[in-house]
Amino acid sequence: MSIIKAFSDGWRKVWQTRRWLVLLFVLQFVLVLFPGVALREAIEESLGKSLAAENMLRSFDTSWYQVFLKDAGKLESTFGPQISGAGAILESLDRLVTGKLAGIPALLFGLAVVYLLFWIFFSGGLIHQYGFGEENSFFALAARYFWRILGIVLLAGAAYAIIFMVLLPFFSQIVENITRQTIDERVHFALTVVKYLILWSLVVVVNLLADYAKIHAVGQNLASPFLAIGRAARFVFRHFFKTIGLYLLVAATGLFGMVFYLITAPGATHSSWGMILFGLFWGELYVLWRIFVRAEFLAAQTTLILQAEE
Repeated sequence: MSIIKAFSDGWRKVWQTRRWLVLLFVLQFVLVLFPGVALREAIEESLGKSLAAENMLRSFDTSWYQVFLKDAGKLESTFGPQISGAGAILESLDRLVTGKLAGIPALLFGLAVVYLLFWIFFSGGLIHQYGFGEENSFFALAARYFWRILGIVLLAGAAYAIIFMVLLPFFSQIVENITRQTIDERVHFALTVVKYLILWSLVVVVNLLADYAKIHAVGQNLASPFLAIGRAARFVFRHFFKTIGLYLLVAATGLFGMVFYLITAPGATHSSWGMILFGLFWGELYVLWRIFVRAEFLAAQTTLILQAEE
């Protein structure tokens, strides 16, 4: 079993299925158009033909923004300079790392669920083509495995809920109890780092088990999500260092793309039409890159399983 070979073969297989990944990208783009149009109308109504509208053409008008927030609903309140360029990623990372996902508007949460269902549907077809042949149509394969993968995702979602809704508050309380009488901020910082290392190690384990369970459900035709997770756990812990190594290698690739985007993406201070259009194009290209990286996890992990069976 070679991690590098699985990694490189995975990218080759991802490129072969690029049309399905581009279709998934188009579907998510259509989904975000709905809240985007509603948000545009709210901003247009607030700005009108005011001086603030002229100011926004040159730079972000913070005075108008404060007034806009006072009457903003949950969807409108998500608008701000932080959603452009690097700010969009940094805010998302902050919510993800700290588990603060409760403040997401219901509309956006619903659209995220729909997008997740799209991914679940596509995953079965992608995994089958990555390692188990290409017979039948892609959509027939996706439909065949949809409910099996959905069961695995629901179990993984329950595990994530326990991590962020039970374990995160529990460990936070422990850190607070230990540092209540401590004035040295370094102690609090160190314990906080340890807390998140433990929690995100658990997230990685759940993510690994879920991915390999999906692959076993497809490759071994397993209808039970519990049996698929059991097979995945046996494979992951039997080949622990290789599965973790491959996971970290693909994750590093995604991290490299994220850092590159953070460095190059224009922010809210750029007001020329050229930079605005470039920012939109660059942002959507980064979204497509993330879809390809997510597919690479499945493709490379499928290849690793096939190598182990040889």
